[in-house]
Amino acid sequence: MENLLKFLIMENLPDSGESVLKESLMHNVILDAMDLKKTWRLDIFEKSLIDLNEKQFIFVNNEKETVTVTQYGINKHADKD
Repeated sequence: MENLLKFLIMENLPDSGESVLKESLMHNVILDAMDLKKTWRLDIFEKSLIDLNEKQFIFVNNEKETVTVTQYGINKHADKD
């Protein structure tokens, strides 16, 4: 499930490098998971964000509650498609 959530997180972030509100990202990921008939849990979503941030695929700005994809993350995610 964690890998699916990581994939959905990356899919829901704009390639333009614009930041999105963490709450909005979570909402979109939840909708996508529901469309796929998958359950989700907030703790797994948070763990996925932390892991992607530590691997530098994304940048989580906890002060502003925003998430931004990095160029590294865009490149690595494209390699998996």
